[in-house]
Amino acid sequence: MKNQDFLPFRHRSIISLWDMIQFALEDFNSLDRRLSHFLKLCETEAQKSDQKGVLTPEHKKGLLLLLNNVKFQSQKLELPNAAHIVWQIQNDFYHPNAAPFYQSLATQVRALWNAMSADMTGKKFAYIPKDVENYFEDGSLFGVEVANEFLNAQEDIKNAGNCLAAGLNTAAVFHLMRASEFALKKAAKKLRVKTKHEIDLADWGEILKGIKKKLDVLELKKRTRQNEAQLVFYNSILEDLKGIKHLWRNPVMHARGEYNRNEALAAFGRVRDLMQTLALAVQPKPDKKPQVRTVLSS
Repeated sequence: MKNQDFLPFRHRSIISLWDMIQFALEDFNSLDRRLSHFLKLCETEAQKSDQKGVLTPEHKKGLLLLLNNVKFQSQKLELPNAAHIVWQIQNDFYHPNAAPFYQSLATQVRALWNAMSADMTGKKFAYIPKDVENYFEDGSLFGVEVANEFLNAQEDIKNAGNCLAAGLNTAAVFHLMRASEFALKKAAKKLRVKTKHEIDLADWGEILKGIKKKLDVLELKKRTRQNEAQLVFYNSILEDLKGIKHLWRNPVMHARGEYNRNEALAAFGRVRDLMQTLALAVQPKPDKKPQVRTVLSS
């Protein structure tokens, strides 16, 4: 665990899916084992010294590190009773006349251990299956080029991945359709499409008609290598956009469609490929022969 992952108490606030369900079981189990080990150490040292032994500097340093880890996990997992006991122990340590005895620490550590167990009762955690863990909380699921070219789409792309990882397949498609709208508008702006409303306020149908009209005009112009490259490239993009609109965008946006995992993954792949194509080659170079992309007809 890194310190920057620290999650403070934030009452009445919205937290991310990452905050809610990122939890490594081995971290908590390791903490439990370390507390148990330190408790036994305190009890053993207390018996050796007839209950009068004072914590050595080495053991004190180890306990402070352990308490910091407990504090981190207690606040991340919202274990208020455990967090309070950690605060009490640390407060005692920093008292000017502090001379912690093994016997008293054994009592406090046992209380902390019991508080953690009690606080964990009733907690629920989501499991991310291994075969979809790579979708979870990844800020560049579609690649660096897409992240750079479509900055405003990154939150929806990441949310789509989180939804796939959590089994929220229809929600994943919803976020993918929001992301694909940035691709639609990017293509329209690159073609300098004219619409009744400005591009950012126009709907899908209006923009797709504008793209088709622009390509029809381009087809009537004198045939050049550059014009041919644009026609091949943007007609392919147009077909992809139309397919996305009819297969996923319209049904999910109008509450007519629900999707299983395979259907959501298909949408994910289709939108990713579209956005990667636009990010990597928004404007085909005229001196190269254009490549025809295979598209799924709508």
